[in-house]
Amino acid sequence: MLKLFVPVLISLTLSMIYCMKFNKSQTITKLMIAGSVINVVSLLLGTVWFWSTVSDGLAQLVQGAIYGVSFFCLLFLNLITVLMMKKNYRQ
Repeated sequence: MLKLFVPVLISLTLSMIYCMKFNKSQTITKLMIAGSVINVVSLLLGTVWFWSTVSDGLAQLVQGAIYGVSFFCLLFLNLITVLMMKKNYRQ
């Protein structure tokens, strides 16, 4: 069960690091696009890894649903983080 959520945590960590590091030099749109690309790549790599280690079709289906929901949650967290940091940067 842990190997199902490892790519989500890696994706969250990488996208947050990117958004925090390049917050001052990039626009909100560029940060969100880059964060989305990082999330998609991380979750796709996690999908390939999980599908190569698990042969159960139901587990693969559940994993796809979990990663789909996780993508939108991570996108929302990135948006909130970027907006809060941009607001604090302007003040």
